[in-house]
Amino acid sequence: EVGSTFASPKRLAGSAPEAPALSSANVNENRSAGTQVGSLTAIDVDQVDAQVMQLVSGAGSADNGLFRISGNQLVLNVKPDYELKSQYQIRVRATDSGRNSVEQPLIVTVNDLLEVEQSVTGDGTAQRSMVQQLSVRFDNIVNIDPGALTVTRRDGNGMAGGVVTTAFTTQVVNSRTVATITFSGAMTRDAFGTLVDGYYTLVIDGSKVHRVGLASLLDGNRDGDEGGDYAFGSVATDKFFARFGDLDGDGIVGSNDYSQFTQAYGKSAGQAGYRRELDYKGVGLIRVFDFNEIRRRLNVLLQF
Repeated sequence: EVGSTFASPKRLAGSAPEAPALSSANVNENRSAGTQVGSLTAIDVDQVDAQVMQLVSGAGSADNGLFRISGNQLVLNVKPDYELKSQYQIRVRATDSGRNSVEQPLIVTVNDLLEVEQSVTGDGTAQRSMVQQLSVRFDNIVNIDPGALTVTRRDGNGMAGGVVTTAFTTQVVNSRTVATITFSGAMTRDAFGTLVDGYYTLVIDGSKVHRVGLASLLDGNRDGDEGGDYAFGSVATDKFFARFGDLDGDGIVGSNDYSQFTQAYGKSAGQAGYRRELDYKGVGLIRVFDFNEIRRRLNVLLQF
């Protein structure tokens, strides 16, 4: 049992307080542990009586361990996630100084915020030799305003960074919007929009993505507040990079990659063994030009 003591108005000695109530029974998902959910009150007909509020076991107490009581405040011990659990059940006991007590099960409801579920680089496989798109799946159906999506190449590896020219299309799959971002311009190496080597970052402006039919905005940084930006590629483990010849996505053209290239060398489109991701310019033939591009990257790690 966990609880706190606070004073509550009273009128008559010896009477038990009324059942505890919670001032706010809703909390946004993604709120951090330590967030106050609401105030607990239990009117006592006795005057100026001290009450102890406790989380106690019993019917409706399944989620007591996810909360604590500080003063008269119910406080989160965890970061709530609507997709994992949309409601919590707690049981609270109010006890006055005369040891009169009453217990009440309470429900705390988690508010569902708009989030990005997943971002997928390229064709969804490990290879980073040919990156022509980035797919972003939201957890609901959304409208995306112009200027909401920005892709930049990071400085480094002897290459200048900068903003990538992009376009995007959307489709609804299983009641979720999937945005497919494609590339063009100076940060691409061919007519098909294949990104040049480098690490990249996507930023989605949380104030420019809206849930359809509702005024709610994207909680991109998952802090429990609407309108926060989402970033993908800000850490190396996101693996949002392009590296010609890297077929296993480890950031380096190693011996295994080179072996696969030699097997594809000389093959043309439509021929068994041709690998489009090893055709640097997409001309339909893996040739000496491609070999030279592979050779200068061999065993050179792309730095984040």
